[in-house]
Amino acid sequence: MVLSKSGRPGSLTDETPVRWEPVAVRFAQLVACAGPERRETVEECRYFVIETGQRGETVRRGRFSLPAWIFEARTGNVVDERVFDGSQPQFCALEINPPFFEATLAGDHVTFAQIRPWLEGFVG
Repeated sequence: MVLSKSGRPGSLTDETPVRWEPVAVRFAQLVACAGPERRETVEECRYFVIETGQRGETVRRGRFSLPAWIFEARTGNVVDERVFDGSQPQFCALEINPPFFEATLAGDHVTFAQIRPWLEGFVG
């Protein structure tokens, strides 16, 4: 089970293999927590209307990241922590034709497949 920082089951819990879950909570040795997911602007692309010279659209390229922690269940001590990054968003076009409605270009969200190898290192 992967918990959110608030201690509730997180969005990645459904993808966690059942064999990783303890028989009962009292047998849990480690707890994984992830989130909240963040979106960071990696670039702003400003466009101008050639005919008028006026400022046009601004497109923001964004990348998602997800912090994650492994805690010792009994003490609450942090065993390990890491930030996982989603994919890079597509690049801004050299020029755009109005009307342009998508003011954000975002990469993919962080997936369980990206986090799984890290978690497997703690699951015996």
